[in-house]
Amino acid sequence: MDRLLLCPVDRKAIYLAKLLGNMLFIGVVEIVALPIFAALFNVPLFAGELLPIVLLGTLGIATIGTLFSAMAASTQARELLLPILVFPLIVPVVIGAVRATGTLMLPSANEPPWLGLIAAFDVIFLSVSTLTFEYVIEE
Repeated sequence: MDRLLLCPVDRKAIYLAKLLGNMLFIGVVEIVALPIFAALFNVPLFAGELLPIVLLGTLGIATIGTLFSAMAASTQARELLLPILVFPLIVPVVIGAVRATGTLMLPSANEPPWLGLIAAFDVIFLSVSTLTFEYVIEE
Protein backbone atom coordinates (compact mmCIF):
# COMPACT_ATOMS: atom_id res chain seq x y z
CA MET A 1 0.00 0.00 0.00
CA ASP A 2 2.86 2.37 0.74
CA ARG A 3 4.21 1.89 -2.78
CA LEU A 4 0.80 2.61 -4.26
CA LEU A 5 0.65 5.85 -2.31
CA LEU A 6 4.03 6.89 -3.72
CA CYS A 7 2.73 6.63 -7.29
CA PRO A 8 1.70 9.91 -8.93
CA VAL A 9 -1.89 8.73 -9.28
CA ASP A 10 -5.10 10.13 -7.90
CA ARG A 11 -6.26 8.30 -4.77
CA LYS A 12 -9.68 7.76 -6.35
CA ALA A 13 -8.02 5.70 -9.09
CA ILE A 14 -6.39 3.50 -6.44
CA TYR A 15 -9.75 3.01 -4.74
CA LEU A 16 -11.54 2.21 -7.99
CA ALA A 17 -8.80 -0.28 -8.98
CA LYS A 18 -9.08 -2.02 -5.62
CA LEU A 19 -12.87 -2.00 -5.95
CA LEU A 20 -12.64 -3.59 -9.39
CA GLY A 21 -10.28 -6.26 -8.06
CA ASN A 22 -12.64 -7.07 -5.20
CA MET A 23 -15.59 -7.23 -7.60
CA LEU A 24 -13.66 -9.64 -9.81
CA PHE A 25 -12.89 -11.93 -6.87
CA ILE A 26 -16.52 -11.89 -5.74
CA GLY A 27 -17.61 -12.38 -9.35
CA VAL A 28 -15.58 -15.58 -9.68
CA VAL A 29 -17.38 -17.03 -6.67
CA GLU A 30 -20.72 -15.94 -8.10
CA ILE A 31 -20.00 -17.56 -11.45
CA VAL A 32 -19.69 -20.88 -9.62
CA ALA A 33 -22.56 -20.31 -7.16
CA LEU A 34 -25.24 -18.79 -9.43
CA PRO A 35 -25.87 -21.81 -11.67
CA ILE A 36 -26.16 -24.02 -8.57
CA PHE A 37 -28.57 -21.52 -6.98
CA ALA A 38 -30.63 -21.34 -10.18
CA ALA A 39 -30.83 -25.12 -10.44
CA LEU A 40 -31.74 -25.70 -6.80
CA PHE A 41 -34.40 -23.00 -6.58
CA ASN A 42 -35.71 -23.28 -10.15
CA VAL A 43 -35.01 -19.64 -10.94
CA PRO A 44 -34.15 -18.69 -14.53
CA LEU A 45 -30.54 -17.54 -14.55
CA PHE A 46 -30.62 -15.04 -17.41
CA ALA A 47 -34.24 -13.92 -17.26
CA GLY A 48 -35.80 -11.40 -14.95
CA GLU A 49 -34.02 -9.31 -12.39
CA LEU A 50 -31.58 -11.90 -11.03
CA LEU A 51 -28.50 -10.50 -12.77
CA PRO A 52 -29.16 -6.86 -11.73
CA ILE A 53 -29.71 -8.04 -8.15
CA VAL A 54 -26.42 -9.93 -8.19
CA LEU A 55 -24.47 -7.10 -9.83
CA LEU A 56 -25.82 -4.38 -7.55
CA GLY A 57 -25.36 -6.56 -4.48
CA THR A 58 -21.78 -7.31 -5.48
CA LEU A 59 -21.07 -3.63 -6.01
CA GLY A 60 -22.51 -2.72 -2.60
CA ILE A 61 -20.55 -5.36 -0.71
CA ALA A 62 -17.31 -4.62 -2.56
CA THR A 63 -17.70 -0.86 -2.06
CA ILE A 64 -17.97 -1.13 1.70
CA GLY A 65 -15.39 -3.91 1.92
CA THR A 66 -12.79 -1.99 -0.07
CA LEU A 67 -13.08 1.18 1.98
CA PHE A 68 -13.02 -0.51 5.35
CA SER A 69 -10.27 -2.96 4.41
CA ALA A 70 -8.06 0.02 3.63
CA MET A 71 -9.07 1.53 6.96
CA ALA A 72 -8.41 -1.65 8.95
CA ALA A 73 -5.18 -2.55 7.14
CA SER A 74 -3.11 -0.17 9.24
CA THR A 75 -4.30 -1.59 12.58
CA GLN A 76 -2.84 -4.52 14.48
CA ALA A 77 -6.16 -6.33 14.87
CA ARG A 78 -7.21 -6.05 11.23
CA GLU A 79 -8.49 -9.64 11.02
CA LEU A 80 -10.85 -8.98 13.90
CA LEU A 81 -11.70 -5.37 13.13
CA LEU A 82 -12.70 -5.72 9.47
CA PRO A 83 -15.75 -8.01 9.95
CA ILE A 84 -16.91 -5.95 12.91
CA LEU A 85 -16.82 -2.77 10.79
CA VAL A 86 -18.16 -4.19 7.53
CA PHE A 87 -20.99 -6.47 8.62
CA PRO A 88 -23.37 -3.83 10.05
CA LEU A 89 -22.96 -1.69 6.93
CA ILE A 90 -23.65 -4.43 4.39
CA VAL A 91 -26.79 -5.64 6.16
CA PRO A 92 -29.09 -3.39 4.02
CA VAL A 93 -27.58 -4.82 0.83
CA VAL A 94 -27.92 -8.39 2.05
CA ILE A 95 -31.52 -7.88 3.20
CA GLY A 96 -32.41 -6.11 -0.05
CA ALA A 97 -30.81 -8.83 -2.19
CA VAL A 98 -32.47 -11.64 -0.25
CA ARG A 99 -35.88 -10.02 -0.36
CA ALA A 100 -35.56 -9.11 -4.06
CA THR A 101 -34.53 -12.67 -4.88
CA GLY A 102 -37.42 -13.98 -2.80
CA THR A 103 -39.76 -11.79 -4.82
CA LEU A 104 -38.44 -13.46 -7.98
CA MET A 105 -39.40 -16.86 -6.62
CA LEU A 106 -42.75 -15.90 -5.07
CA PRO A 107 -44.05 -12.69 -6.66
CA SER A 108 -46.27 -10.53 -4.47
CA ALA A 109 -48.16 -7.34 -5.27
CA ASN A 110 -47.24 -5.11 -2.32
CA GLU A 111 -43.50 -5.69 -2.20
CA PRO A 112 -41.29 -2.59 -1.82
CA PRO A 113 -38.70 -1.87 -4.53
CA TRP A 114 -35.77 -3.80 -3.05
CA LEU A 115 -33.66 -3.37 -6.18
CA GLY A 116 -34.07 0.39 -5.84
CA LEU A 117 -32.86 0.19 -2.24
CA ILE A 118 -29.74 -1.67 -3.29
CA ALA A 119 -29.11 0.79 -6.13
CA ALA A 120 -29.52 3.78 -3.80
CA PHE A 121 -27.17 2.18 -1.27
CA ASP A 122 -24.59 1.60 -4.01
CA VAL A 123 -24.78 5.17 -5.28
CA ILE A 124 -24.52 6.69 -1.81
CA PHE A 125 -21.68 4.53 -0.54
CA LEU A 126 -19.74 4.52 -3.82
CA SER A 127 -19.73 8.31 -3.91
CA VAL A 128 -18.91 8.62 -0.20
CA SER A 129 -16.17 6.02 -0.49
CA THR A 130 -14.50 7.64 -3.48
CA LEU A 131 -14.56 11.01 -1.74
CA THR A 132 -13.26 9.77 1.61
CA PHE A 133 -10.73 7.14 0.48
CA GLU A 134 -8.03 9.76 0.15
CA TYR A 135 -8.40 10.79 3.78
CA VAL A 136 -8.81 7.24 5.06
CA ILE A 137 -5.65 6.04 3.38
CA GLU A 138 -3.53 8.95 4.65
CA GLU A 139 -4.32 8.21 8.28
